[in-house]
Amino acid sequence: MSFGCTPIAGGAGSLRRYAGYAIQNAQPTGTLSALTGANNVLLANSVAACTFTYSASATTRNAVVTLRLTLTSGGESIHLLQQVQVEGSP
Repeated sequence: MSFGCTPIAGGAGSLRRYAGYAIQNAQPTGTLSALTGANNVLLANSVAACTFTYSASATTRNAVVTLRLTLTSGGESIHLLQQVQVEGSP
């Protein structure tokens, strides 16, 4: 499963989830249209900004994924932030 965000100033962008595609040697960056056979579902519209960040720890096998999303409509914006701990296996 992959997530693709297309932010547009003023909130005309979208956030989509892609699934059902064959595993590839390298995950495409930028546009996810290279995911041959992928089904996609609209998760959010009115997207003005978004970032997904993976931060690995130098001393342990854990990491943190940070998701930031800004939704804009009618001249008002809301900023959403979620952090998820990714635990590694020994």
